[in-house]
Amino acid sequence: MSLSWEERQTFEDYGFLVKTDMLDKDVITKVAEKINNKIKEIYPTDLPKSKTDAELWVKAKSKLQREKDLLSLIDPIIPLCRNLIGYKIDGVYSCQIASRFPGEGTNCSEWHIDNFTEKDLGRDYLPNEFNLLIGVLLTDNLIADHGNFTCYPGGHHQIKAFGNKLYRDMNITNVYEKWIGYEKYNGHGNVVYHYLKDNGLDKYQENIKLSCEFQVLAPMGTIIFVDRMLPHKICAPNTSDSYIRTIVWFRISKSEYDYEKFINPKIFMNSTLQFLEDIIIQGCGYLYSIDDKKMILRIKPRIKQHIPNLFASMVNVTINIRNMKLMQIYTNGFLSHSSHMLWLQDLKNKNITEIIQIINDIDYDDLIKKWYPAINIETDNSNIVSNKIIFHHIKSLSKTGMMERWARDFNIDVNITRGFQGTLIATGRQENINKFINRVMALHWNVKPIVQHV
Repeated sequence: MSLSWEERQTFEDYGFLVKTDMLDKDVITKVAEKINNKIKEIYPTDLPKSKTDAELWVKAKSKLQREKDLLSLIDPIIPLCRNLIGYKIDGVYSCQIASRFPGEGTNCSEWHIDNFTEKDLGRDYLPNEFNLLIGVLLTDNLIADHGNFTCYPGGHHQIKAFGNKLYRDMNITNVYEKWIGYEKYNGHGNVVYHYLKDNGLDKYQENIKLSCEFQVLAPMGTIIFVDRMLPHKICAPNTSDSYIRTIVWFRISKSEYDYEKFINPKIFMNSTLQFLEDIIIQGCGYLYSIDDKKMILRIKPRIKQHIPNLFASMVNVTINIRNMKLMQIYTNGFLSHSSHMLWLQDLKNKNITEIIQIINDIDYDDLIKKWYPAINIETDNSNIVSNKIIFHHIKSLSKTGMMERWARDFNIDVNITRGFQGTLIATGRQENINKFINRVMALHWNVKPIVQHV
C-alpha cells in the first residue's frame, strides 16, 4: 500500500494529509473502548472541568501509551510514512493519547510547533526530535469546534523560510557556530534547531502571520499525517456538553539526523533567490523545485479564502532562472490547456512578485469572464433549442456554481446532473448557448465534453 501522487503532493503543499477508510474498524473500536473505560473509571460521574481535574487522566493515560493494542495502530501506517520521509524509520515504542474534554481549548489561541513550547523548554531535556506526526482519530469528529485538530495549511513553508532569515539576519552563528557540521548533523539547519532549543518560538510568532486556520472534520478511524514543521494549535475549542474527542498521536523519526527541515536549503544556498523568502514567509506559496534552467513555484490562489484541496489546489509557475521571466503557468486541474495559454499571455510581461500577487488574489470566474465576455446576447426568446453536454464526471461544486451563474449571463437555462457521468442541459438561443459553451470549455475536464443537439 502506498500514497498516491495527489496525496503526496497535497502533503507537500499543505503540510498535512487526511486519509479515511484504511484502518480496521474493529481494532479502532477496541482501542477506543479501552481508553473510554479508563476515563469512566477515573471520572464515573462528572468529566474534568479544570486542568487540575484532568491531572488524574494525565497520570492514568501514561500507562496506556505503551500498551500493545495502542501501538499496533501504527503498524499498517508505517509503509505510507515511508512515502513521505524515506525508507529508514526508527521503531515506535510509545504514543500520546490526546483527549479533549468539553470546555477544553477555549484558551488555545496561540499556534506552536512541537518541542519548542514553554512547557517543552521547561523540561530538563527536550523530547526527541522527529520528522512526522501521525494522528489516529478514535472518535467521530465531524462538527467544527469539537476539539478538532487545528492547523495552518502551508505554514510549514513559512516556518522554514523564516529559519533562513533568522540564521542570516540575527547572525545567530556567533552563538551557535559550533553546531555547523557537528558530527552527522546538517549544518545550517542544526544551528536554527539549537536556537529554537534555547529560545523557543517567540521570534517566529512575532514575525510570521499565519492565515486560513483549518479544523479537520473527519470520521473515527481517520489518519492525519502532519509535517513536523506545520504550525498548529493544541486543539479547536470543544464547545459540546458531553463529547470527548480522542486522537492517538505517534512521532515518526528517520533513522538518520535531519535538521535541514528547520530551513529551506533550496533557497538558503542560492543568494539570487533569497528575495523569495519574504514572499514565502507571507504564506503566498513556496519553491517546489529548481535546476540550472528553471524553477517551479507553487502559489496559493485566492489566498484569503484558500481551502486545501486534493486536486485543484496550488498554481504551478515556471520561471526561467536566467532572465526571471515566466515560462509556463498551470492550475493543477482547474483551467484548460487553452486557458493556460491565454493566462500566460496576460502575465508574460509581469515580474515574479506581480505574478504571485495576481495569483494570490485571483478569482477564476472573473478571469474566464474577461476572456469570454457576455456581449451581444440575444434576448429574443423565439427559436429556443436545447444542447446536452456530456462530461466524464462533474464533482466540483465550484465549477457547478460557475456554470449556473454563467447561464444567467447568457440568458439560458441549465439543468446540471453531477456525478459519473455528468450532464448539463442548456436551453436558449443557439447563439447564446455557443458563447456559454466557450466558457465551459475554458475549464479543465479529464475528457473533452461531448456536445449534442437535442
